[in-house]
Amino acid sequence: MFDNDHRMTNNTTIASFIDTKQNNYLSYYFVPFYTILFFIGTFGNGLVIISILRSSRLRTVTNTYLLNIAIADFVLLLSVPFLIITILANGWIFGNILCKMYYNFIHINQYVSSLLLAVLSFDRYLAVCHPVLAIEFRTRTKCTIIIGGML
Repeated sequence: MFDNDHRMTNNTTIASFIDTKQNNYLSYYFVPFYTILFFIGTFGNGLVIISILRSSRLRTVTNTYLLNIAIADFVLLLSVPFLIITILANGWIFGNILCKMYYNFIHINQYVSSLLLAVLSFDRYLAVCHPVLAIEFRTRTKCTIIIGGML
């Protein structure tokens, strides 16, 4: 798919799309897929964010974690247009600084999403397996501290 020859600039690697046939294949299949993913994901995560923020009944500890996962996914989806343009343009056209920012952003988002899923899993474990202990540990203040610590 990618050429094995990479250009090194300021400790960053920029893979170049060389094979036009394979790039056309990517364009035909991945561009529509990523476009649909972008619109459905943005719409779905937007609905979750708006629903939780507007309804006071939904402001629970668990939903606070879900809200933050939805925000992380929503923000990650904002990078999909860069990916689509990169596929269509046969390479990264946004410059070296934005390249560094883009890939750092992607990795930070993966890290935060993984941590949020782990914390949500532990929260559910406490609520189901240790309900008495969960009353003490599952508070909005502790939830806010945990999420703030991740950022």
